[in-house]
Amino acid sequence: MELVAHRECGKCTVCCKVLAIDDPALAKPPGTLCANARAGSGCKIYDTRPDPCRGFFCGWRYLRELDDKWRPDRSGIMIRLQTSAVPPGYQPMGIQFLVFGGADVINPGFVNYISSLVARRIAVFLALRGPEGYSDVSVLLNDHLAAAVARGDRNTIVKTLRGALEAMSKNKFERAVLKHAPTATAAAN
Repeated sequence: MELVAHRECGKCTVCCKVLAIDDPALAKPPGTLCANARAGSGCKIYDTRPDPCRGFFCGWRYLRELDDKWRPDRSGIMIRLQTSAVPPGYQPMGIQFLVFGGADVINPGFVNYISSLVARRIAVFLALRGPEGYSDVSVLLNDHLAAAVARGDRNTIVKTLRGALEAMSKNKFERAVLKHAPTATAAAN
């Protein structure tokens, strides 16, 4: 899959905070701002950033049908393309919507896009960012939304999305474990 031409991260640094970076060069738990991120202007080490950063682009950079309102710092949603955990019977690539901006992300554009993906049998995962240092939690939405999408029942779709976010917010989040976590000695230096 190719990146959308002329679509750049710009001042967005959401991935620098929301995602975990588990690399010997940079071990950063999820929900903490990377020490190399400059708020509103990008990465201080962009040209030499570690491989996990170099290889990551959010779904907004790949999905042509999304406009500038979907950039993560504007939408409150980090979109991630995923091939793992996609159940049989769906397109080979699913889409995860990691919400970090609150329940107000459930707007008409979000509902329309989720509905179109469910209708096309693309696995749609709704995820909620855990507290700082904790992993996010995710749910496959398709089975919960399929009947409402087929009926065009927007009220039920919105109610289901809000209910899923509410239920996930009560989840017992698990502390993120990094293989390359800094030692206490290294952290003190």
